[in-house]
Amino acid sequence: MKDPKKNAAQKNLGKLQSQTMAVPNKFAPDSSLADQERVAHMFQELQTYQVELQMQNDELMLANEQLELQQQRFAGIYDLAPVGYIITGLKGEIEELNSAAADLFGRTKGELIGKRLYNLIFEEERNVYYLFLKKLVSSGVKENCQFRVQTQGRGQVFVQAEGIVIRAVNQCYIALTDITSTILVKQDLMKTSHRLALALDASNSGAWELNVSDMTFVFDQILARKLGVIPQKSIDFQVVAAMLDPADRPRFEQDCKTALFDLRIDATYCFDCDLLAGRYIWVNGSLGENFGGQQILSGIMTDVTEQKARQTQEEKVAGEHLRALVMARHAAEEKERNRISAALHDSVSQLLYGIQIKLGQVTGKKSEAALKEIKQLMQQAIRLTRNISFELAPSILIDFGLPAAVEELATRLSNAGLQIRARLVGFNSRLSPALETNIFRVVLELVNNCIKHASATQVDIMLRQTSAKIEIYVTDDGTGFITTLHEARVPGSGLDGIDNRIGLYGGNMQITRAVKTGTTVRIEIDNT
Repeated sequence: MKDPKKNAAQKNLGKLQSQTMAVPNKFAPDSSLADQERVAHMFQELQTYQVELQMQNDELMLANEQLELQQQRFAGIYDLAPVGYIITGLKGEIEELNSAAADLFGRTKGELIGKRLYNLIFEEERNVYYLFLKKLVSSGVKENCQFRVQTQGRGQVFVQAEGIVIRAVNQCYIALTDITSTILVKQDLMKTSHRLALALDASNSGAWELNVSDMTFVFDQILARKLGVIPQKSIDFQVVAAMLDPADRPRFEQDCKTALFDLRIDATYCFDCDLLAGRYIWVNGSLGENFGGQQILSGIMTDVTEQKARQTQEEKVAGEHLRALVMARHAAEEKERNRISAALHDSVSQLLYGIQIKLGQVTGKKSEAALKEIKQLMQQAIRLTRNISFELAPSILIDFGLPAAVEELATRLSNAGLQIRARLVGFNSRLSPALETNIFRVVLELVNNCIKHASATQVDIMLRQTSAKIEIYVTDDGTGFITTLHEARVPGSGLDGIDNRIGLYGGNMQITRAVKTGTTVRIEIDNT
């Protein structure tokens, strides 16, 4: 490396030498006095030139000493720097390099000096270096590029090159940084991202982020394609909310706000935008921070429409299976009731009738009072047996249908202390035997509740049938036994059994208790 100060000193010294050599040529020796004076003057000038020359020589020596001191001071720093430094000519031949650069190539300095850097680069990427060097020399400003170099022992090494040209000495100063580990990490990250993208795409899923500071969404390419938006572009929260079905929008907005405190969101929503109309999307995410330290809610969205359809179908099949089991159980119960009712009618009732007849044949004044009491007890036993038989299996329901059975129920259970009135509207044709049986059992259970728990004196039964539904109203004037539906489920109330029966037909039940006016139970059953 040439020093500008040293060059200037050498030029001054040469100038003084030239001037000194030129002095004798100005004057020729002469014996005259004038000539002697001119010679004396010449020697005087020579002495002056000699002094100036000595001063210039001292300055030159001082400059050389300072230059050597600077070279010694920075030689160690340059050579031991962790970054590789190379000095090349304008054509790329290596003139000087430090230890880090030599280690980068896995060679000694002697092996590399004089070689062209172009030949140490992978052949596929030499054009990158050629354009870098050409632009560096022509522009005169700092340039950079990346390429792979061939090394001994390490294989390929990825290098970041930054250089600048020094016009005064026609040299290029180039710094080489080993970025192999960074490139390999980026390649692994790209592979992982690609695999993740393939997995998400295969599972109808995509990634999303919600920036908490400005409440804007950002979607990856998969979700952006499904939603019809631009990937990685911020989209206002309300714009995304508008893509959902109107029924799900309030829940979506509330869930997102709640997630900012609960730290998670995990729910399924129905979308109503062009590309996802009627599709169900599962949204799952958690609160965190991005690389910039901003709070974000991020996660995945998965199209679960097919899974939801399968789940709905499975639930439907399970419901139908349960309904079939309940219907089978009720059928078995009715069969057993019929058997017990027939046994009561054919055995116990006939036996009681026979005893009553025989008692009528007994005479005698002394036994008249006892016989009268026995007959009353027998009549009561016969009536109770017939009522039990009716409740177990009312033959009138099978023979004449629901209206007749309900009216008969009101008549049989009415007595001096309880009046039961029945009214049926719209039953112009028979229902299915199973539906008639279940409605009758529901009405019977509600009337028994009025008798057992309400201390009622009057019960009104009203059944109304339309093309869409069947309504059942049972109202009493008793003290009531409930304030809420939960409290109504006291032991013996039979409400669970009622729920099971009306649940077979998609029915629902409402119970209302008015102060001092008793209780009203309203049941609605689907009749479509």
